[in-house]
Amino acid sequence: MSDVRNATASFFDLYARGEVSEDAIDDFVDAWHEGAGAEDVPLSAFLGMTGDEYAVWVMDARALPVILEARRTNQDLREMVRGYVAGMQAEGQTADGSVIHALSHWLAHKGGA
Repeated sequence: MSDVRNATASFFDLYARGEVSEDAIDDFVDAWHEGAGAEDVPLSAFLGMTGDEYAVWVMDARALPVILEARRTNQDLREMVRGYVAGMQAEGQTADGSVIHALSHWLAHKGGA
């Protein structure tokens, strides 16, 4: 997105409609840091995410489609993340050990380990 400052929709709204790619989130983050949002608006809200969605995205940006699918299907984010982690573990993605650990810890903290 070339001019995030003039966007009327949040990143996540545009992403959900297929109007921007996952990579466009970096432009929104940059715009927020440059003051595009109201001073008291947290980055999560500026991006159009809940606190939990934002936390998952921070732990693994590749989880953005999982977050979107949870919204689209009205499924519990914890359940979707649990499946995502299980998939990484089943595939033996040892390089993602820290991501798996972080998301597993988040699930445990949210009451869904």
